[in-house]
Amino acid sequence: MKKSISKISILALSFMFSLILFKLPAEAAEPTVINLSDLEEGQALELQEDTILNLDTDKTLSEIKLTDCDLIIEGDGSLTLDGGACYSGIYVFGNCKTTITSGSITSFCDLEGNYEINGGIVNVSCSIRSFEENGFFTMNGGKVSVSGIYYDEKGSTVTINDGILESFGYIKSNDIVISDNEFIQFPWGAVVERHDDGFSWLDSGYYDGTHYQLLKIVPKSEVNLVTGVSLNETSLTLKRYEFFQLFANVTPDNATNKKIVWSSSNKDAVYVDNNGQVFAIKSGTAVITAKTEDGNYEASCEVTVPEGDEGSNLGLKIELINNGNTPSVNISYNGSPIYEQRDYVLRFGSDEETGLSKVAILGMDDYLWIYSDPTLDKDYPASEYSEERLNRTLGLKIELSDYDNGEKPTLKFIYDGSTLNEGTDYFVDYSTNTDDDSSCFVITGLDDYIWNDNH
Repeated sequence: MKKSISKISILALSFMFSLILFKLPAEAAEPTVINLSDLEEGQALELQEDTILNLDTDKTLSEIKLTDCDLIIEGDGSLTLDGGACYSGIYVFGNCKTTITSGSITSFCDLEGNYEINGGIVNVSCSIRSFEENGFFTMNGGKVSVSGIYYDEKGSTVTINDGILESFGYIKSNDIVISDNEFIQFPWGAVVERHDDGFSWLDSGYYDGTHYQLLKIVPKSEVNLVTGVSLNETSLTLKRYEFFQLFANVTPDNATNKKIVWSSSNKDAVYVDNNGQVFAIKSGTAVITAKTEDGNYEASCEVTVPEGDEGSNLGLKIELINNGNTPSVNISYNGSPIYEQRDYVLRFGSDEETGLSKVAILGMDDYLWIYSDPTLDKDYPASEYSEERLNRTLGLKIELSDYDNGEKPTLKFIYDGSTLNEGTDYFVDYSTNTDDDSSCFVITGLDDYIWNDNH
């Protein structure tokens, strides 16, 4: 019996001794909880240990500084970061992570470090970025509006799993991952591109020298894709210079992207603008096609302009005939002649910079002066107005190069100081150039700049 007790005692002592030698790991300390209501307005918050910032009110802080710690932002309140001259709304020293689960955060400076967005609304006037290797920005929900996301150090990743992301700048990282649950809504069809610099890029594809257009990523469940398109007409016969409005019906009615790209198979005969308005320029046939940006669905209409049909002569028509001297000008509006000295005056000159001759047609009433001066008397002859009025920038001006032997001249149209575009604002018909000693062309106005008679 003594022997058994001795053995048990030895085993017990051995077990106790092993417990003493084996040290269990200490449990991680719970994050410190700070209520936003306990902070001063405009305060700079400096953190050196893991912290939960509870947004229990609405308040502005100048900045948040993290040193080797993590931050969780939650609550129903609103946090504004506005430090004036500070570089970052949140900036970090060491390996730090900020997790946003709820609330509203607005920063007028950069947000720096690693981020996990699980909810809430985040608006950043500048960028979200990291200067450390293996940085990450992960979005699992919520909404983020920002001017750019930059994680371009070694091993860094931007991942969009869920939520709404709006960026008015590009996204750049070693790797950009867009989950199958998300959809790049704008620009439609944009994809992540791998550039020669070794980085992945995603942007709207348009930069005006100052800003990018909006890049928007949304949950795929919020996108209704196009299933088809049809037109209100499938065939038309138009007189020369006649207009017709085509309408595209995109299905379903609640399709997210109903954008249509219009085109003409014969622009010399029939023109179509970006809104589906068709204009018959001269005899011929053209197929007008409406194609959806989403899905590339197509619908078409065949337009025929018969031979020899001058149509209703809608619009403003300017005929310039040049035989090497001062060009003669004939003008009609909706088929009725407009008379020089009564309805308009001409000014001829030259542009030393371009080498172009200049013909200024200065109308004093609604015929040519579309946005006419209401103080002027329409029945008063244009020729009797002062040079000061006639030479101001308003009116239609035509700049043309010298030309002989039926050669096509260089043309430039300026209306109220703005240069017009051929093919959208006006058309030029050179079909009357048959005389070797002189050249003739007709300019037909298309939109409000020249022809609209509602002014």
